[in-house]
This record gives sequence, structure tokens and C-alpha cells, in this order.
Amino acid sequence: MGNVFEFEPIGDFVVIMPDPIETTTLGGVVIPESSANRAVSGVVIAVGPGCGVGSRNNWTPMQTKAGDRVVFGAYAEHVSLDGTEFVMIHESEIYTIVREKAV
Repeated sequence: MGNVFEFEPIGDFVVIMPDPIETTTLGGVVIPESSANRAVSGVVIAVGPGCGVGSRNNWTPMQTKAGDRVVFGAYAEHVSLDGTEFVMIHESEIYTIVREKAV
């Protein structure tokens, strides 16, 4: 049985479980890894407490929370723990939070 991890990010870091990257198109065309420099998505696992800004150390709260689906750049820092891949980035490196909208 694999390990279970509990993350406690520091400052404005966010830990993300990335979605699998598609390596083939619907038509069967194989996408090379060198073309994988596009935005990717994933689910936020943990967020830090935020960070101080400026000389008066004004506190900046985090916008993301565990469970949010986010889109971020492909060149994010990937970390592998016991074969499970995670992404660790500053919250400012997240492009958007994706929320479902009732129609």
C-alpha cells in the first residue's frame, strides 16, 4: 500500500495534483513531449497561509483553496513522491480557477 501525504505549503506556495497530459489527439495523432509547453490543469491539494507584502508586511490572503481546479503553466516545478507526481508553484503562477457554472 502506498504512502498518504499531507502537505503544509509555506508562504504563497500551492500543491497541485496535475491532470494527466494527453499524448494523442482524438484523431490518433501523437503529440511529442516537446510540444507540451502549453497550459495544464489540476486540482489544488494544499495551499500555504499567504505572505507578507511591502515594508509594513501587509498580509495577502490566498485566493485558492484545496479542491479548486486550476490552470497553470507547463513549466511548473514537478515533484515525485513514491511515484505520485505533484506540482508546487507560487499562487501567482496560476492562470485561473475553473468553476462549474449552473446553466
